[in-house]
Amino acid sequence: MYFNDSQQIKVILSQLRALGLIYSSWSENAGKLYWGLTIKGRRYRDEMIVVKENMMSVDNTEE
Repeated sequence: MYFNDSQQIKVILSQLRALGLIYSSWSENAGKLYWGLTIKGRRYRDEMIVVKENMMSVDNTEE
C-alpha cells in the first residue's frame, strides 16, 4: 500500500507514537528523522504475525 498524502502519513505516525508502538529519533549528522518499533511495537507485530500464521494454517487444514 502506498500513501501519497504526506499529511496522512504524519497523522498515522503520530497515532502509532501515541500508542507507544513506534519512536522517532533525529540524526544530527545525517539530518534525517528515523522511525523504529518500540518493545511494545515489536511484541504487537510479532503477535500479529503469529495470529496470521495460525489463521493461515487453520484455513489450509479445512480444505
